[in-house]
Amino acid sequence: MSDKEDMIMSILNNLGKEITFDRNIIYDVIEKSTSEYQIKYISNEILILDMNEKIESYFACQSISKTLNNESSYQYRRRLSKFANMVNKPVERISTNDIRFFLQSIQIENDISMETLKTYIATLRSFFKFLVEEDYIIKNPMVKIKTP
Repeated sequence: MSDKEDMIMSILNNLGKEITFDRNIIYDVIEKSTSEYQIKYISNEILILDMNEKIESYFACQSISKTLNNESSYQYRRRLSKFANMVNKPVERISTNDIRFFLQSIQIENDISMETLKTYIATLRSFFKFLVEEDYIIKNPMVKIKTP
């Protein structure tokens, strides 16, 4: 089965949990709708590895320039790992809205203080600034995120 067929079957299976429908008709509609697309399956593990590579590169750069002490480094790493796992996208596809949703969800789920939220924002701002400086991304999605 091709990646495209796998995707269609996954959609049908997920839809089948919610509504009753004729699978053959829906399959044909999805097949026709996606006929001009190349669809390639990318494992979530690959996305997380991509982000983790960038995070490791960030910390390698920080350790060379000695800008973070051990405790700060640990906290930054913890925050960035949480972000990577929640956003689950390659860094070049992360948008300002992805970051806003992440910040909102950690604030609601963890009932964090305003000071903790500020540290998350500072961590992400530093990380995305690094990504731009190292040419991993062209546009910094943190530019529109204001510190409360």
